[in-house]
Amino acid sequence: MIAISKKILGTKDNLIIKCDDEISWSPHVSNDVWCYGDDYHIRSLNILFDILKIKGPVLNYANHVMAFRNLGIDVDSIDIPMRHVVGQQKYVRELRDIIRDISSLSDDILKNVYVQTYIKSRELLSALDDASINLEKFDLYVSKEKNPTNLSAINSFKPVSGNKSGRVVYSQSSTQTGKMVVKSGPRILTLPSKYRDIVCSADDSKKIVGIDFISLEPRVAAYLTGQTPNDDIYEDVRENIGLDISRTACKLAVLTTLYGGTKSKISEILNIPIFDATKIMSSIISYFGITGLRMMLKKQADEFGSFMNFFGRPIFCDEEKSRNIVNHQIQSTAVDVSYVGFHSLVEKAKSSNTHFRPLFLLHDALIVEVDKDDPNIGELVSSGINCELGYFPLSLTEWGSI
Repeated sequence: MIAISKKILGTKDNLIIKCDDEISWSPHVSNDVWCYGDDYHIRSLNILFDILKIKGPVLNYANHVMAFRNLGIDVDSIDIPMRHVVGQQKYVRELRDIIRDISSLSDDILKNVYVQTYIKSRELLSALDDASINLEKFDLYVSKEKNPTNLSAINSFKPVSGNKSGRVVYSQSSTQTGKMVVKSGPRILTLPSKYRDIVCSADDSKKIVGIDFISLEPRVAAYLTGQTPNDDIYEDVRENIGLDISRTACKLAVLTTLYGGTKSKISEILNIPIFDATKIMSSIISYFGITGLRMMLKKQADEFGSFMNFFGRPIFCDEEKSRNIVNHQIQSTAVDVSYVGFHSLVEKAKSSNTHFRPLFLLHDALIVEVDKDDPNIGELVSSGINCELGYFPLSLTEWGSI
């Protein structure tokens, strides 16, 4: 069953297309129905189309829109459904075309291997709730901050009802890899850490915590190339390749290498000769099997114009960006590990009747309001995440320490 949103039809109800091509009209679209024309619906076809780089059908009002603009009228500002503008005959013809095209496209797209991961990501994002804001700190930070960028980020947390912020809405298709970008609402990803304490719990019996993947991207890299990493992957790398450097230095070298950095960069950040940096980078490349992974991904990209992350999300890569092909694979897979893992965590919390109110996704962390003295939270986190790719340990951190 597929719905076409009233938002694009210019009607008071949504059009429902059933499996036998029978149609009906409904004021609401349930969460288990795929919906075209509404980016905010859990099963939005539009966002899935954007991820898969598929152009969805549109009602063709181009000539009518141009006529309005020639008259100096902003079409978006008028409260007249376009179906009343274009004429019934044209509207019915366009509607038939869009029903046919959406039905045809959906039959193929909903068989895509990435669909189940996409559904989990949408369900997780829809579970995010309004955050409580400490009004005194909010006002203080607004009055003191002089940097326009930081001030804008703080103001995005301005309460919209009582002391509640609006819900954050993330874009899932603004970047090649799916790395999240805030589309609207509180800009948690760019809020300086010193201001994060404007987010507070609803009352004194609760607290805000961060549940974070431990060394997510290096762990993803290891699994992608057949490794089974220990809990401390940096120590594991250091011991396996026999590097005579500290764990901290090893971590910096690993991340620089996986993020597409150079031996010169490793030499600079570790303050070591270029010869030693070259040896360290070569050892890390060998440990993670990066050369073989790059060759495999490059072959896919050359043949199909894209390659897939572990979960099946396509990553489109031109020649200019091909040097980052391994980083894109690791980053994109890590994003979906976060979606799948945190979705699982939210479902477990629901089944245990634990107060677990998700507020934000902050890179590899889920920011949640929980009861202060609930032992279930520690148990949930200590069990980590098991997904198709492998096991991922989690950490639990007080909000002020993140």
